[in-house]
Amino acid sequence: MVIFVVLVLKHMPTLGSVPKHSLGRRAFHMVVAGVIGFSVTAILITITSTPLDTELADFFTQNSVPGGHGRNVVNVILVDFRAIDTLGEVIVVVIAGLSAVSLLKTKKQRPSRIHSLIFATTSHIVAALMLVFSFYLLLRGHNAPGGGFIGA
Repeated sequence: MVIFVVLVLKHMPTLGSVPKHSLGRRAFHMVVAGVIGFSVTAILITITSTPLDTELADFFTQNSVPGGHGRNVVNVILVDFRAIDTLGEVIVVVIAGLSAVSLLKTKKQRPSRIHSLIFATTSHIVAALMLVFSFYLLLRGHNAPGGGFIGA
């Protein structure tokens, strides 16, 4: 699906070449958008006004320490109980980011001739420190507030 969206966006005409629609057609589009917006709002208000079932919350609260070995329930749900789902969501975000980059880099750009010696020498150190810090966040957040999901 993401590949299809990227291909469609890549072959869309630029904004300057899109013809303007008539006033009647734009008014019709406004009415359709308003009806859809009102319908979605009404559905969401109806759904959120129903009482919540606490069965799942009780399950995760009781099983976070024995099942996931962590006291931070939200982090245990994301990293332990639903790890594959979370990995899938992260992959979708990465693919969307790569797609956005590919759309933005459609024009040929000349490479920069500026080579920074400071950046070249410090980037390796900073990258290693970031990895160590993310590992620390992952371990700390498993049992403390703040969440270790950011470290993952």
